This record gives sequence, C-alpha cells and structure tokens, in this order.
Amino acid sequence: MLISAFTNWGRLARALEFYQRRGFLLVELDWSAPKEICAITCPDEGRMYAFDGEYLVGSAEQAFIDAQNGGTLPPGRYVALTPCFRREPVVSETHLRHFMKVELFASHDARDELAYEFALLAAEFMRTETAQVVELVGTSEGYDLEIAGIEVGSYAARTANGMSWTCGTGLAEPRFSTAVENADAGLIPIRKAG
Repeated sequence: MLISAFTNWGRLARALEFYQRRGFLLVELDWSAPKEICAITCPDEGRMYAFDGEYLVGSAEQAFIDAQNGGTLPPGRYVALTPCFRREPVVSETHLRHFMKVELFASHDARDELAYEFALLAAEFMRTETAQVVELVGTSEGYDLEIAGIEVGSYAARTANGMSWTCGTGLAEPRFSTAVENADAGLIPIRKAG
C-alpha cells in the first residue's frame, strides 16, 4: 500500500512558470465541455461527471479541444492548469476522482516528434523537483514518463473530428508527489538519478 501525498501547489506554480519560460502561452480554460468533446478522449460516458448540461473535464485536453473547436485557440503552444474529474472504477493513491494538472497543448499540430519533445520537456521539469529517475517509456499512443513504475505523464499527437493537436502532462498533482514520496520512503523500488 502506498502513502497518499497532498497536492503540492508550489510545484504546480513552478511548472506553469517553467513552461511559460519555454514559450508556452498560459491560458485559462473552462472546467466543463460538451459531451461530444469529452467523448473524444473518454468514450465511456459512465466515467464522466455531468455538470449544467455539459460535463466536467477529465483533463484540460478536453477544454483545449473545445476551445480549438470553437475557433478561440489559434495555432500555437499553450499551457493551462485545471482540475481533472474522472469516475475511476477503482480509487487508489494514484487513481483519484479529482486532481490538478498542468497540461501542455499544441493546437492544429499533431506530430509524434512534438509529443516526444513535450515528454522530454516535462522530464526536464520533473527532474528539477526530484532526485528520482524520470524514465521515458514508449506506448501505443505516444510516450509516458514514469517514476519507479508509476506513470506521472502521458504525451500524444491526436486527430479527431477534423481537428489535430499534440498534448501532454506538464505536472499532475498529487500523483507526482505520491510517486516521489513513496520512492523516497522505499515503499516502491527506487533508482536514484546520477
């Protein structure tokens, strides 16, 4: 059993600053989106939370897609911080029903090499926050970052409904802190960078 970490708001703020210094434009997004937009990345409606005729976003990716679809997000690289709401079938220290996430997004641009670039950039930031090894792993959709076997970020280039984009996790909390604190405490196998 893992210990649960608290959301580290300072890390989230540092992540936003880091990505802005790397050329991402900080934007504020809606925390809800229409069902058809949310279904692009979450086809199981049972995992969504209904809210005022729409659904709470499972990730800022959905809010970014909605903004791009509505014509309010021109081509560019963006970063945002939003809550993520997900009806997880099993809740655990690493799978919560709500958490905070800094999301990276390139509108109108779906390229695998850009997803890889986002993953490397996120790994660079994460390494400023821990001595643990941040490992890059290839997946069927793109790339993941892991700390001691716990996924702490996912990166992919996508196309759907005539739109294209690349997205990825800038930092998810408290998952990142949970992975780090458990590895530091020896509760999961650890490898120190160095």
